[in-house]
Amino acid sequence: MNRRCYAFPCCRDFKIEKKEARLIQKTYLECVKKKGFVITLPVYRLSFQLKAWERLGSGYCEDGREILKVEDWLNANARDILDESDEILNVKYQLVYTLGKQIPVGGGSLRWKICQKVLRLVPGIIEGSSSQFGTTVMELKTRKSPQKFHFVRVLQSTCYPTLCLKIAEAAMNGEGGIQIPELLSSRLDRKILLQFLTNQSIPKETFNYVFGKFPAGPHQETLLILRGILACGALSTALEKRWRVNYGVNPTGKKTFLKNSFLLKQLVVYHQATKKKEKLLSPV
Repeated sequence: MNRRCYAFPCCRDFKIEKKEARLIQKTYLECVKKKGFVITLPVYRLSFQLKAWERLGSGYCEDGREILKVEDWLNANARDILDESDEILNVKYQLVYTLGKQIPVGGGSLRWKICQKVLRLVPGIIEGSSSQFGTTVMELKTRKSPQKFHFVRVLQSTCYPTLCLKIAEAAMNGEGGIQIPELLSSRLDRKILLQFLTNQSIPKETFNYVFGKFPAGPHQETLLILRGILACGALSTALEKRWRVNYGVNPTGKKTFLKNSFLLKQLVVYHQATKKKEKLLSPV
């Protein structure tokens, strides 16, 4: 290309203050003057962007402002030329810095406890709704072991709103081990609570009503987790998941050459061995 090449590596360990940010800006201006180009990686760009917020969050406002100025200048004057863009722009390349003291995730252990309780409610509700929707819409295979969840799958999404509504009503009635005594109070508007738990788009007044009745605490976190599972589609995604193959032990019971024989691979080996054997035994 007969142009000068510049490189600006950056990672979290780098200490970038006001002086270094101005030097980087000066080098970028030199690159423009000499009509050069910059070779970089996604992790360098993302680290430099997050450096500004890291310095601002640490109280070094002047350093953060200088880094933001450089970033604004790049957005206005630089053009990105991507090699293997489908790989570079993959979402897995997002970069997140952890700042400050470690704190638990909102809801803590309630996140998986509520999920388990909801999954315990699903088979009974689907079994009770089988006459309404039939086996072509919902599929249920019970398991004898109490330690295992029943096999449940939603074949058509048309039944999910009804399923979601019944789960919300069961949770509000205290079924499945989801205990919020205030939900049984006659002073609460159950229609608003059902709307909060089952509708993704709700008015601001509904939020204010629920947060007013349930201030910050375990009960509010329980309702928010239920809303995420039901209204925001987490349960729908889990129940509508389709697998391309059926995994499991070969139902024919025939021996194979694999030590641990499972349906996906062992049938291929079995059929190949059978064809080879037939070919060897076939008369010439």
